[in-house]
Amino acid sequence: MSLFPVNYVEDQDFHYVDWRPLRAASPQSRQQLPRSTDPIPAWQPQKGNYLTGPIPTTIGLISKLSNLSFSDNRLSGQIPKELGNLANLLELDLSENSLSGPIPKEICNLKNLSYLSLWENSFYGQIPNEIGNLTNLLMLDLSSNSFSGHFPKEFCDLTNLQDLLLSGNSLSGLLPMEIVNMTSLRILDISYNQLEGELPRSLASLINLQGLGVSMNYFTGIIPPDLGRNNTLSIVFLDNNFFTGEIPEAVCSGFNLTYINVRNNSFSGPLQKCSRNCSQIIFADFSQNQFTGELSPDWTKYENLEELYIDGNKISGGIPLEIHFPSTTSPPVPWEYEDSNSRLLCGSPDGLNYSCA
Repeated sequence: MSLFPVNYVEDQDFHYVDWRPLRAASPQSRQQLPRSTDPIPAWQPQKGNYLTGPIPTTIGLISKLSNLSFSDNRLSGQIPKELGNLANLLELDLSENSLSGPIPKEICNLKNLSYLSLWENSFYGQIPNEIGNLTNLLMLDLSSNSFSGHFPKEFCDLTNLQDLLLSGNSLSGLLPMEIVNMTSLRILDISYNQLEGELPRSLASLINLQGLGVSMNYFTGIIPPDLGRNNTLSIVFLDNNFFTGEIPEAVCSGFNLTYINVRNNSFSGPLQKCSRNCSQIIFADFSQNQFTGELSPDWTKYENLEELYIDGNKISGGIPLEIHFPSTTSPPVPWEYEDSNSRLLCGSPDGLNYSCA
C-alpha cells in the first residue's frame, strides 16, 4: 500500500514538499513557502520514512515545485516521465530506494536542475545522452546502480558540474578526451566499473579537481604526467587497475594530499619520490606494485599519518625509527614481509622489535 498523500499531490500551488515526517504544509502556511522569486532555503535530504510503491504520476502536476526528495524510502517501479513536467525543479533526490528501469529522457527537460541524485537503486540501461542538456547541474550522482554502455561524451558539456559520481555501475569503454571541458569538476568518481584504456592527458587540465576515484576498472598505461600539477588533489584512488610506470611526483607529493591508494597495479620506480611535501597525508597504500629503493625518512615528518601500506613491493633497507602513528599503538602495516623468499625491509618502528639481523 502506497503511503503517498495523493490529495496533496493534486494541489499545484506547492513549491516545496517535505516528506519527513511525512507531511506537507497546510494551506494556512503556504504564504511562508518560497516563491519562485524568493531564495530557496538550504536543502536537506528528506530521509528515513517508509514510503512504498511507485511514485505517482500526478506529482507532475505540481508545476511550481522546486525541491523534491524521496531519499531513503522503499519506493519501487520506474521514474514517471511526468517528473519531466516540473520545469521549476532545482533539486531531485531519489536515492536509496528500490527504483528500477532506465532514466526517462523526460528528466532531461529539467533545465533548471542543479542537483540530481539517483544513487543506490536498481536503474539500468544506458545513461541518456540528453543528460548533457542539464547545463545547470552542479552535482550528479548515479552511483550504485546497473547502468551500462559508454561514459557519455555529453557529460563533457556540463561545464558547471562540480561533482560527478558514477561508481558501482557497469560502464565500459574509454574516458573521453573531451573531459577537459568540465572545468568546474571537483570530484570525479568512476570506480567499480569496466572502463578501460589510458586516462586521457586532458584530465590533468581540470584545475579544480580535488578528488579522483578510478578504482576497480581496467585502466592501463601511465598516469598523465601533469596530473596534480595544480596542487588541488586531496584524494586519489587508482587502486586495482593495470597502470604502469612511475606515479607523477605532482600526484603523490602535493601539499593538499590526504588519501592516496594505488594498491594492486604495476607501478614502479623509487617510492621515495612520493614522500615530499605531504604534510596533510593521513592514509597511503602503495602495496602490491613494483616499487623499489628504500623507505624515505621524509615519512617521519608527517604527524597526521595513520596508515602506510607498502607490502608486496621491492623496497629494501631499514625502517626510519621516527615513523609514528598517532591513532594506533602499532603500525597497521606488515613492516616485515617476504618478497621472492628474501627479507627486504626491517627495523623497529615505534619500539617494536623487528631486527635487521
